[in-house]
Amino acid sequence: MSDLSGLLPPISIETLTGFAWRVFDAILVGAVVAWLLSLGRARERRLAREQIAEQLCRVFGMRLFRSRKNDAPSLEELPPSSLQGWPSLERLQWNLDLHRSELRPRELRLMQALIEDLLRIRANQFTAELHLLDEYLPGAARWFLPAHLREKFLEDAKFIGLQRLTEGVA
Repeated sequence: MSDLSGLLPPISIETLTGFAWRVFDAILVGAVVAWLLSLGRARERRLAREQIAEQLCRVFGMRLFRSRKNDAPSLEELPPSSLQGWPSLERLQWNLDLHRSELRPRELRLMQALIEDLLRIRANQFTAELHLLDEYLPGAARWFLPAHLREKFLEDAKFIGLQRLTEGVA
């Protein structure tokens, strides 16, 4: 130990204090930068969830849009000429794959299970494993849609949208 003290020059208290303040400054700057980056990530996650919600509504023949008057999201029925139903299901899968990194694993599994159940319906394989109406659709509405639109979406999806989808199965 005495050999090391001979190699290093004596360090003053001012030098140690200056070093400690620089370390504290660096940690503080790092924390602020990390916080700013997390705000951007939260915004990306919110936008991804909105896109997935819009596409989910299209699958069942509805359109999710923001009203100009109050800036609150609303639902309306799509005209028959717009993209909806099974072609929209493929877009939902594409959106889900595109935004995979922004979603939580639980949300991702739920949406993937919802898509798989819809694909079983499309293939006319109404099996006992279908959990679309009792589990997946209410879960997707809970995770992706605003609270005031969930009930309307579930009613319309179950009674109108699902009927349109099953009538279109060949």
